[in-house]
Amino acid sequence: KDLPAIDGYYMGDEPSWEFIDRIAPVVDYYNQSLYQTGKNGEVGWFHINLLQTYGNGYFAGHSFEEYVDKYCDVILSRVQGNKSLGTDYYPLEFNGVNGEAYIKNGILTDYFVISQKASDMNKNLDDANKVLVNYCIQTFNSVNTKWRDISSLADITFQTNLAMAFGAKSLQFYLYRATSGDA
Repeated sequence: KDLPAIDGYYMGDEPSWEFIDRIAPVVDYYNQSLYQTGKNGEVGWFHINLLQTYGNGYFAGHSFEEYVDKYCDVILSRVQGNKSLGTDYYPLEFNGVNGEAYIKNGILTDYFVISQKASDMNKNLDDANKVLVNYCIQTFNSVNTKWRDISSLADITFQTNLAMAFGAKSLQFYLYRATSGDA
């Protein structure tokens, strides 16, 4: 928290519906150990990446919107200071039938739900407690056969422009590495 290069804390990744309740104590840890002990309470953003609609097997029969609402009610609404709301929706895939590249159609719905929820929450929050919209951009070459490799700059700019159109103020990316030991 004292390092100038730290912009926030990645407190978890893709909690299931049930796991949201189990990780609720991380908010107390953040509020007491990181936020309260920071310089004037400024320690960066609190972030947990949410699942996406294609992770619906982890929603315990609930919709994506209900999942986001639960996360915001149980976790995000209790975080002191600035926090982010986002998902790592990887939209670039191959069509399993004919191998053509395509964009998954759920990305617009997911981005709309995230964007709208952040906007709704921010209506009642002061500047010191705002919710920042954050999306993870697919930048990796696949180690999984369902995702396609990045083939051009347009694959990246499409995602970043779409994210910004849906209110992103922050972008992140994750690098996968082949399990064979190849970098």
